[in-house]
Amino acid sequence: MSGVLARCGPLSLLAASMLLLAGGLSLSGLRSGLVAFGVQLLVVVLLVGRGGRIPWWRLLPGVLAFGSVAWSNWLLASPRAVDAAVVAGLRVAYFVVPGIVFASFIDPFTLGDHLGQRLRMPGRPVLATVAALQRLDAFGEDWDTLQR
Repeated sequence: MSGVLARCGPLSLLAASMLLLAGGLSLSGLRSGLVAFGVQLLVVVLLVGRGGRIPWWRLLPGVLAFGSVAWSNWLLASPRAVDAAVVAGLRVAYFVVPGIVFASFIDPFTLGDHLGQRLRMPGRPVLATVAALQRLDAFGEDWDTLQR
């Protein structure tokens, strides 16, 4: 695979996701939110590179999160304002979509090595993380097999 994300370590991808989480809270208006999200999508596409293959079906939870947050904010607000509802949905999408893309480049075993050896985390959480990520990848492969 080509692209910057293919050469990044798992801890740097996790740190980038955490920074995006903090950045999503700073979105205040509809125009600035749309511009920031558009720029972010462009940067993510450029970071993935041409040869990068991302299973785009993994973005479905992010799309559902955006829709459900925007809809519930619109529905429960006393003056039903579409702008405020879309901004709330964009805050969620701002860190969910890149986080999903970054997670697709993380190898579970490499992440376990980095968490245990570099961050000195205890064995049980490291093992649980590796098992969960490995099981998620296996689920995708099983789903592909069932579709065929």
